[in-house]
Amino acid sequence: MKVSEYLQAGNEAMAQRIIASRNERALWKPLDHNYARIPEIYKIYCDLYPKPKKPEENAIHRRVFVVIITRIYDPRALFGNKLDGKTREQLAKVFGCSRSNISHLFRHVAWQAQNVRSFREKVDECFEEMEKVLSLRT
Repeated sequence: MKVSEYLQAGNEAMAQRIIASRNERALWKPLDHNYARIPEIYKIYCDLYPKPKKPEENAIHRRVFVVIITRIYDPRALFGNKLDGKTREQLAKVFGCSRSNISHLFRHVAWQAQNVRSFREKVDECFEEMEKVLSLRT
């Protein structure tokens, strides 16, 4: 049945569930598939948000970027899936480390993105700005 049919039948709750399900599925779709663009996106990110001098602030800077890239290329990973191999490979090139280091970092970042409000707010703010600059949504 379509949403309109459920509404006509007076079943508003089912119509709302269908709409919510569609919205949720839209969140799972990658916004870009060109993985080779990740290093370029990192340069843009660093232009907008320069690398901090303090090591602990630099770690947050990298973590925010990891979540932004995950939201662009592999949003399912933020909901408990493993980070896609192509995304891991490009992030490893950008940060100059191994793919396993990226996997390890991602486990911490995914938890932080789900459970730390201030981190999530920072990511959202940066993501919105990056989205405008990169013209990801049309």
